[in-house]
Amino acid sequence: MKKMFFAAIVAVTVTLGISTTGCKDGKGIGSFTATINGETWTALAPTGVKTGNRITITGLSLSKQIVINIGGVTPGTYSMSLIEGQFQPLVYTPDVTQQGAQQTYTGTSGSIVVTDVTDGRITGTFSVTAANAQLSIIGISGQFTDLKFF
Repeated sequence: MKKMFFAAIVAVTVTLGISTTGCKDGKGIGSFTATINGETWTALAPTGVKTGNRITITGLSLSKQIVINIGGVTPGTYSMSLIEGQFQPLVYTPDVTQQGAQQTYTGTSGSIVVTDVTDGRITGTFSVTAANAQLSIIGISGQFTDLKFF
C-alpha cells in the first residue's frame, strides 16, 4: 500500500513539474480548465497541436478528457460546425476507461472564442452544450490560457 501511495505521489509530482517547466521559454505549458454540468475540472498537462489550419487542444485528468478542435489559427469565434467536414469542435469523455458512444459527448451548440495566438501559445474560452448518443445533454464551459502548442 505504501509503495502504491509513493508511486502516485511521484507521478503527480513529475506531471506537475512537466506542466510548469516543460517549455524552453520558462512559461510552462499553460492551463486548461472547465466547468462540466457545474463540476470544476482541471486538465493535467494539457497539450496543443497545430495541424495545417487547425489547432487541437487535449486535456486529460485521471478519467475525464476534453478535446477541442479549433478550425483556425487566428483570434476569433468558432462555432460547433464540423471542421473540414470531419472534426468535431468539442468532444468530452467523462470516463476514458469506458467504451461506447454513450460515453462520448459532442458539442451541439455554443462557441469557442480564441482571444490570442502568439509565439506558439493560444488563449481563449468556450461555452458549449453537448449531447451523447442517448441525447443526454450537458453544459461545458471553460478556458485555456497561454497554452503551448506544437
